[in-house]
Amino acid sequence: MSKLKLPPNPKGIRILKGAESDLLKKLYPDPKRLPPSWRQCITCKGTHEFKWYDRDRIEGNSFATAEYECDCVSQWVLHRYFLYNGIGVNLQRIGWINCVSDESARRTVQSYLMDQNLDWNVEQGTGLYMYGPKGTGKSLMASLFLRRTLSLGYSGHWTSFHEMRAAKTNDWDDQERSNWFNSKILSTSVLVIDDPGQENKSDRSIDFSRTILDEVIRYRMSASLPTVITSNKTPDEFRMLYGGNVDSLIQERMIQVPVPGDDYRPNMRPDSLRERELGLTRPIVIA
Repeated sequence: MSKLKLPPNPKGIRILKGAESDLLKKLYPDPKRLPPSWRQCITCKGTHEFKWYDRDRIEGNSFATAEYECDCVSQWVLHRYFLYNGIGVNLQRIGWINCVSDESARRTVQSYLMDQNLDWNVEQGTGLYMYGPKGTGKSLMASLFLRRTLSLGYSGHWTSFHEMRAAKTNDWDDQERSNWFNSKILSTSVLVIDDPGQENKSDRSIDFSRTILDEVIRYRMSASLPTVITSNKTPDEFRMLYGGNVDSLIQERMIQVPVPGDDYRPNMRPDSLRERELGLTRPIVIA
């Protein structure tokens, strides 16, 4: 039986340019985290094959497993492109097949991303505000949202609110990196801000956070650039924390997406152990 293959990388996924590659190496100097060549494949480790689920076959209550031929070059390019745009390797390996989020929330995100809706939504600068308890899949869906838009050729970036604050104050002690980051979060086509509201709750800290959020969201909305925010805060709690100005901007141009449910994170380790017992390897995926 011939081995399966993952879909080829879409045209929107590209090899990094020289300056982009140099910056990525600066951010990830450890070659184990950033393999220098496709020959040190992030997925198959040089064996040119791996075992994973086959979405087209069901066995019992789960997808059947299958042998895959590894396209090491495509996996290397995809991994580096996602990493450069802020998506960590753990999220890179999780697709819709692993998403157990609330069905209504999934439908809302997937509807936004449908071919007949996506270009119009992006042109209008329509973003998403996904909120709910921890561990319900908000960050996963936001990463799938970003991976989809990147694959279609839109620019994009994933950031935590902690990174936004660090760049603003140059906590990295690297002005070049701070300038690059601050420019990117303002001008990139699609921006994901993951989990604001976890910063220090002192008055000075909150005031600074309000200023940053107001500046970024106001600029992006005036330029009709979509922003996606994930948060444990309800819209009312977010307004109380960051004030009416930020809330007004969010209300104007973001679809509110409640993501209820139980914390799935305690199940992730058993899932990983089961995959190890089955000899499975999670590839880098777009969806």
